[in-house]
Order: sequence, then structure tokens, then C-alpha cells
Amino acid sequence: QEAASTGIATPGRRKIKEMIDEIRSSGFAAIDGSVVPGLRAIAAPIFDLQGELRACMALVSPSQALVEIPSPALQALVEAARETSEALGWR
Repeated sequence: QEAASTGIATPGRRKIKEMIDEIRSSGFAAIDGSVVPGLRAIAAPIFDLQGELRACMALVSPSQALVEIPSPALQALVEAARETSEALGWR
């Protein structure tokens, strides 16, 4: 599927569920410039007491080195999101 206004392909429901499962498993999501050319990002989810997604923390940069996988920045981001989730009652 493709979003008419942007020309960017949008995933179907099945693909979205697969993506969510992968993010829950790995603890983060990443983009590599495919959505916005030259822009890279990593993000970690923040969950509430029921394990529902409430927010995310993200690092966005034009620099590949800043958002490499794995990296100290990714590790710190995932840890900060986990600590925030725990403060909200998660786990």
C-alpha cells in the first residue's frame, strides 16, 4: 500500500503486528534513512502498568555513527526507556 500524499509505502496490518512484536522483543526500533533521506533514528518504547505503549524515547540524527546498532547510545536509550517504564509500574 502507498500513502497518496507522500508516496511512501505503508505496511499492512500483518506487517505492522510483526514490527510491533520485533520491537517488543528487541526493545527498540530503527530507521535508516528510508523514510526521510539522510535521517536516521532509534527509538525505545515506554510501557505502563498494563504493558501498554504510552510513549517512546528517540534519538534522531543525520549521522550514521550516532545511531549505529549496536552502540552505547542505543544501550543508554533502551535503558532509559526501561527505567521510565518501570517508574510507570511496568513489570
